[in-house]
Amino acid sequence: MKYNKALIGGLAGLIVLSGCSTNSIQPKGRLDYLQATSVNPLELPPDLVGRGGNVDSNNRTTQMLSDYQKQANNRNNMTNRVLVSSDSVRIERSGDTRWIATTLPAEYVWSRSVQLFQEVGLPIEIQNPEAGILESGWAENRADVPDSWIRQLLKSTMDSVFSSPTRDKFRIRLERSGKGEILAYVTHYGMKDQTSGRDNEFHKWVDRPRDSELEAEMISRLAAKLGAANAKEVKSANSMIMEETARGVVINRPLESVWIQVGNVLDDGATFKVESQNSNEHSYMVLQRDPNKTKGGGIKFWQEKESIYYRFKVTMSADGKNRTAINIESLDGMPKDEIMQRLRTSLH
Repeated sequence: MKYNKALIGGLAGLIVLSGCSTNSIQPKGRLDYLQATSVNPLELPPDLVGRGGNVDSNNRTTQMLSDYQKQANNRNNMTNRVLVSSDSVRIERSGDTRWIATTLPAEYVWSRSVQLFQEVGLPIEIQNPEAGILESGWAENRADVPDSWIRQLLKSTMDSVFSSPTRDKFRIRLERSGKGEILAYVTHYGMKDQTSGRDNEFHKWVDRPRDSELEAEMISRLAAKLGAANAKEVKSANSMIMEETARGVVINRPLESVWIQVGNVLDDGATFKVESQNSNEHSYMVLQRDPNKTKGGGIKFWQEKESIYYRFKVTMSADGKNRTAINIESLDGMPKDEIMQRLRTSLH
């Protein structure tokens, strides 16, 4: 029993220490949402990690010169990647509002905008290509969670315990200018956790002002994606055409591209999640949650209610040049309307 008390006391101490956050070293305005990945800024690159083995003294000068040349080449390559710019893409500004003006095709700007949301971990809630509106759902910015050493220790298994007091959503709006250019605007919406009561036991989400720095970062990231475009990519970014079939849909996109996209859009952790995948046959086993049904509880009040999921097998295959057939098979005899709607609104 004494050991248990000591263990509980030790854990309590660790949790108290975790409250001493290291917010002062968190980069301000960093986009780090739930589905995004973050790189430790202090992690040493591979070429700076201690090398094994011994170096012959006769070859030391040659080795040093070779290392210097490699580092110089790396610096030159990095110079080409930092603040990527293009004659066809520029950022304009009026006050604290920024926007992108580009001569690239609207379809290409749209597809890159969708990719940007997916890369930073933002769930896509509204897609209206005809109106040029792309809007994310509310997402928790993990950059606002104190990145203390105790969180790093528990991050791999208990990261969901740590919650951010802020939520963000973004809207990208595309317009055609009178000069024949495409204009891309980014708007940020924010909420914060407001507490009340004697011990702050009551919580509610309230609006917070838009963050122009987060808008500027999103604009910069989108400009970088557009500025890094090459002619082949732009030419292939034709409008998406989706044809419904008895077994699913056919889309005018290459198989490997569709394979990756389908895995992303059907693994949102809310309505859908990927249970398993088979890269050889380009298939996913997908679980779809029923929002209206649960199991457990009732008379057995001590049992927590569990969500009910339906299983679907989604298989992709090439259907001619740059065309992919997506077949959807329900393993529980349930309709596939919702999964079809998700593919219609999320593939690009």
